Amino acid sequence: MIAVYATALLILGASLLLGRALLVLLGERRPTWLAGAVGFATLVIACPLLVRLPGRATTATIILAVVLVAAALIVRRSGWGRVESGSAPVGAALGAVLATLAAASLPFLLNDQVGVLGEGIYTNDHAAQLYWADWLQEGFGPQPSAVRFGYPTGPQAVAVIAAEATGANLVDAFNGLLLAIPALTALVALAVLGELPPGRRTLVACLTALPYLAASFLAQSAFKETAMAMLLLAFATSLALLTRGVALGATNVATSATPTSRRAIAVVLALLAAASVFTFSLPGLAWFVIALPVWLALEAMAGRRPLELGGVRDAIARHRAIAIAGAVVLVLV
Repeated sequence: MIAVYATALLILGASLLLGRALLVLLGERRPTWLAGAVGFATLVIACPLLVRLPGRATTATIILAVVLVAAALIVRRSGWGRVESGSAPVGAALGAVLATLAAASLPFLLNDQVGVLGEGIYTNDHAAQLYWADWLQEGFGPQPSAVRFGYPTGPQAVAVIAAEATGANLVDAFNGLLLAIPALTALVALAVLGELPPGRRTLVACLTALPYLAASFLAQSAFKETAMAMLLLAFATSLALLTRGVALGATNVATSATPTSRRAIAVVLALLAAASVFTFSLPGLAWFVIALPVWLALEAMAGRRPLELGGVRDAIARHRAIAIAGAVVLVLV
């Protein structure tokens, strides 16, 4: 399990650092536990592109290492920052991560071995995932037909680079990915649980990370479904913060969102939606497309108007050519 935990912690740490740096670049300097999902979404988009460069996984690992060093410098220069009183403190986050990792490790304990989970129970799809990941890592042999036809390989590429960086085999790297995703999901939940006492924050975050359905998918090595759930939860959390009119780095209603913060939330929403395509192809994007009108309808029922429709119309009128081009692209897709 050492290799499994090593890859899980690497993915978790890289996601938090990269997400924090990206939010700083967007002008949002307050720390937020949503950064983990933002960073993971960035990795899911970048890794399948980097891993196809000459040198494959080795080249991608070196590039990401340089990017993470730069991210660390950006975060340090901006100040590591203190989590505000309206957000979950570091202790609650650490407790949620450790408890979630322990719970997610139970299938290995109960099987008394470390390997591919769920073989023969529902589907042996993971065999194909390992084959495709091996091709992404080494580039040896013909391109798998599913990959050639556009099968999304975002999370797979993340596991490949984690394996390359730690020296773990692909089975351990995928298991590390399986453990990292629930931990990131727990952190996403903490972004909107700041009003609860620390103990309850940790409990609710763990229950959010591993409800029955997510635990069932995890026990089948189904990383795509759990990753989609985490991305969608982060999307809903971002919408909730936008509704409250507060900054990304605080759930305290006294911390109002500035125009910069609202732009940061808009970029985060777009990034999460794009990551869903790299995780689940275009059907994954449907969840986000459906979520927006549902959110607007619920807000209207509650008597709130999170979006000023007049302002939206004016913006479309000012940028008519871009709006028409975007609509055409959307229809073609």
